[in-house]
Amino acid sequence: MDQQLSTGAVFFRSAAIAPTPFSQFVGLTARLIAGEHLMSLFGRLEPGTVLPLHSHRHEQITYVLEGLAYLRIASEERELGPGDGALVPGNVTHGIVRVGPEGCAIIEVYTPVREEYLAAMRQAPAVG
Repeated sequence: MDQQLSTGAVFFRSAAIAPTPFSQFVGLTARLIAGEHLMSLFGRLEPGTVLPLHSHRHEQITYVLEGLAYLRIASEERELGPGDGALVPGNVTHGIVRVGPEGCAIIEVYTPVREEYLAAMRQAPAVG
């Protein structure tokens, strides 16, 4: 990650961010960056990966960059392809119940910052 500017801004290259280990999400490679009030996950889900149904207090945007992700929000399930996304309000059950045969790449944004993800970021090995 590039050096933080005097304004607090940070330029970064997602590939240069160390993957954050999530042993509970087999098949997910996640790179996280966090500010004071929001956090973003740059993720790659391998074929067969499931992110189980769950809920949390954080608002979340999920956006698909490539491949297919099947996102369930409450009782509604949608196929999301490149350029598709969803806004998930806090405390609403959701999850990626399956991905396409080639996997998928996603970006997720959370607010407020997910403290459990910050703790996982601290365990990630440094890159470079």
